[in-house]
Amino acid sequence: DSILRLAGTPLGAPSMTLVGGSIAITSSDLGVAFSDGPFAGKAGPISILGRDVVIDDSFISATTFGAEDAGDLLIDADSIIVTNSSQLETDTAFGSTGRSGSITLRGRYVEVSGRSFITSSTRSGAQGGIVTIAGDDILISNS
Repeated sequence: DSILRLAGTPLGAPSMTLVGGSIAITSSDLGVAFSDGPFAGKAGPISILGRDVVIDDSFISATTFGAEDAGDLLIDADSIIVTNSSQLETDTAFGSTGRSGSITLRGRYVEVSGRSFITSSTRSGAQGGIVTIAGDDILISNS
């Protein structure tokens, strides 16, 4: 299992960008988080850009724990497959006042299957983000 997390700093969390031809994220936990206090700042965005992107049994999140907004999540590729209980999430933690980020999946073929889910949620009074799935062929199955 792989774990990659970026935490907020006074200038905000750095952005996380993965760029490649074929990108496979398997059994991984990728995240950008913001926390309040001396390391306060906006959570940076997560961008995954490639020809073919497969997210298999993985968790990708952008979360805020404080007053700043969570980062957005963008996946842009010709083919995007999210499968095998994968989770794509932007979120606000209890007590936070920042907004949840938006999630965009954009490709010619987009598949979400195998008990996977995509969510932009809030556990506080803050606003949730927008979830957009755009493609020529979209398959959502068993999710």
